[in-house]
Amino acid sequence: MSLWSALASAKLDEIFWELFPRDVGFPMTLLSFNKLFAKRVHDSLPWGLHRSALLIVLLTVMAWPVNAQEITRIMAPDDPLLDIPNVHLDSQQLDAAGNLYVHSSSSILRITPGGVRALLLRIDIATRALLFGPDATAVTVANGQPILVEMLGGSFVDDDGSIYLIDREANRVLHLAVDGSAEIVIDGSGDGAGNALLRPSALAVDSTGNVYVGGAESNNLFLVTTNGTVTQLVDRNGTNDELFIRPEAIIFDEQDNAYVTTTRAIFKYSSSDEAITQLFDPDDYPEQLAGGSFNPGNVTVDKLGNVYFTRSSDSGLFLFTPDGELTKIFDSFGDGTGDRECTVTGGGFHILTCEYWGNYIGNISYVHVDPNLNIFIASTGNKNIFKIDARGVISQLINLDEVDNFHVNLMNNPIMDNSGNFYFMNLSDGIFRLAPLPVQ
Repeated sequence: MSLWSALASAKLDEIFWELFPRDVGFPMTLLSFNKLFAKRVHDSLPWGLHRSALLIVLLTVMAWPVNAQEITRIMAPDDPLLDIPNVHLDSQQLDAAGNLYVHSSSSILRITPGGVRALLLRIDIATRALLFGPDATAVTVANGQPILVEMLGGSFVDDDGSIYLIDREANRVLHLAVDGSAEIVIDGSGDGAGNALLRPSALAVDSTGNVYVGGAESNNLFLVTTNGTVTQLVDRNGTNDELFIRPEAIIFDEQDNAYVTTTRAIFKYSSSDEAITQLFDPDDYPEQLAGGSFNPGNVTVDKLGNVYFTRSSDSGLFLFTPDGELTKIFDSFGDGTGDRECTVTGGGFHILTCEYWGNYIGNISYVHVDPNLNIFIASTGNKNIFKIDARGVISQLINLDEVDNFHVNLMNNPIMDNSGNFYFMNLSDGIFRLAPLPVQ
């Protein structure tokens, strides 16, 4: 039976079978949810009410906001503030006031919610001196000596506006106050007891001002308290030595417990117990983590203590609950309609050519969980964003390739705040804000 003949007879089973050819299980897509809802309506209502129930369900589907967001370029690639030799924009951060900080290997820019742009910090290419503010004041330590930096290996902007910098070549972390004064938080001597810090790679500051620093070559993690006490929390020669390799990122939950991502595992430092442990052993979940090495990435945690992570070997998003349950809640099929077919061509060069259809997502580049437990998932290459709401319903919010009169090659460095503002960048096109995403 065709869709239109089914509509004419108001047989909802056949109508939704035409509209939604399959269910994808939990988490459900928006479409499969409406199909199940319509089936229940069909089974429970008298025949005379079927046509009204059908209209309600169909209007719900058609009214769902698709591509209703506005894209605004908030910084052009030829902006004078970007006219710095060897600049390479590589990361972004938002503070509690909604200011966007754009970090590069040689500078840090701030963009306020009102669009006011300011260059906060840069490296003078000729002298390697660190210059602060619009007046380009040289940053000095307590003895008046200028800070010389080869490149910014990473940075963190605290809610008070102060900046923590990784000076990777010098094996140290610097703290710059809002007045431009600087201090060395930790250097290559580490805790001063023989545990060195080599090639700092991960940096974060908790809500009380404690600084966490991970060393990529020393394979360890340090805690620097607000009074300056330095403690090594874990290293490769201690517990779980084979897995604490090259710490890459540090995040916090609402209790200021720290979650540290390494190339092989996820570790949790309990702020109350002052103990660090591996979050879970991947070998305990062979079925859920089958098909490749662990290699976690894009780790985030919600207000209930649920940990979400991706891994490099597939396009999945995994959920690890506080009671130890591990579930794959999202994959490359996106909202259930996406798929691809790939063939190998090119003779001995083995060129992989793929055809995509539906709402497919490639490797996940960003995951955000808001206070309402909505999960937002973005892909740099496929340039689309999905949402999993608190009920488990999956929907694609936008695909940039389908937006009229808009084109970017990649959706780089995505980041989102809890108000639904979504930021991304592209070196050849600038920095963009996509808003609002549905956070309720």
